[in-house]
Parts: sequence; C-alpha cells; structure tokens
Amino acid sequence: MRKIRTIALYLLIGIPLLIGVVIAITQTQVFRDRLRAAALSELDSLVNGEVRIGRLDGDLITGISIDSISIDVNDGPFLRIPRLEVAYNFFALPGKTIAIRKLTLTHPEISFSRPRGGRWNLSDLLRRRPPDTTASKPFDWVIDVRRLEILDGTVSLLDSQSLADEGHGKVKGGSVEYHAFTLRGIDLVLAANIQRDRQRAVIASCSFS
Repeated sequence: MRKIRTIALYLLIGIPLLIGVVIAITQTQVFRDRLRAAALSELDSLVNGEVRIGRLDGDLITGISIDSISIDVNDGPFLRIPRLEVAYNFFALPGKTIAIRKLTLTHPEISFSRPRGGRWNLSDLLRRRPPDTTASKPFDWVIDVRRLEILDGTVSLLDSQSLADEGHGKVKGGSVEYHAFTLRGIDLVLAANIQRDRQRAVIASCSFS
C-alpha cells in the first residue's frame, strides 16, 4: 500500500512537471522556428504555388498563433490571412481526435480567378501526384471544431474567361455580375464535427456586405 502511495505521489508531481517542461521548450524561439520550417516544407510539398508563413507564437500544448499566412497561385494572390489563432486539446490526440477549441481567422482574403484561356487558380492549387497504388487504411480520426470564427473576411471572384465570351451580355441595373464580384465584411461563427461516416456543421451566425 505504501508503495502504491509513493508511485501515485511521483505521478502527481512528475506529470505536471513534465507538462511544464514541454510547454517551456515549445515556447522557445528555436522550437517555433523549427515548427515553422516543418510546416512550410509540408505545405510546399502539397501546394503548387508560393507559401509564406509569418511569426509563430504560443506553445505545442495549448495553442498557437500565426501573424500572417499567404498563398500565391499562378503568380497571383489566392489566400491572405493576416492573423490566425488556434486553441486545441493536445491530450485528445492519443484518442485519434483533433480537438480544436477555437480557431479564429482575422481579416482573411481569398481570391478565385480564371484568366482568358486559362484555368481557375483553385484547380492549380494542389500539386499533381502520380496515383498511389499501395493499399492504405481509411482516415479514421475525428476532427472536432467547437468554434470557428471568421472576422471581417473578404471573398472575391473574377472570371475573365466568361466575361470575354461573346454570349456574355451586359448586366442590367440592380442585377449581380456573378462572374466578377466581391463580398466584404464577412463574419462567420460555426462548429463542425467530421468523422469517417458522418459530417456535421452548425452555423451560429453569418453576415457580409
């Protein structure tokens, strides 16, 4: 019985101490620089464009913030996020759950465009890879986002190919030109839960101008 109490005491002291050491290490600039370099390398292998990531703050256990993210595709802007903040539950990972408590995108801008005789920039976003013929297990993790916030976002679309088409007429007054428009001041709050056999999203509020 005494041995059990001793082990329990060591665990009560050791586990918080270990967590504290991990948090301290992940708050160092060296760790953040390595994490940023790893993220850039992974994104560069996936994205067919130029990816830039600004300064990282926070720690690995509770959450991080990034002061800027940008992606350029076909020599033009596709995504701009001046600030991203994410708080998550690190200890849910052993249960194959990505538990995001809060994800906030401040002033994000996304631009969809298609030049004359060209393709949509979204079509060229990801690098093409040869088909994988090896057997792989299905993705059986759960992605749980309790709160996603978009603050003052902007979405723009410019379809130069359709605008240049001979059959494209003039837009009448009061009508919307669906081949060239911009939505500003987008504010969105939602929650989502994604599983292999079930996906659910609940929009709490959404507005734009």
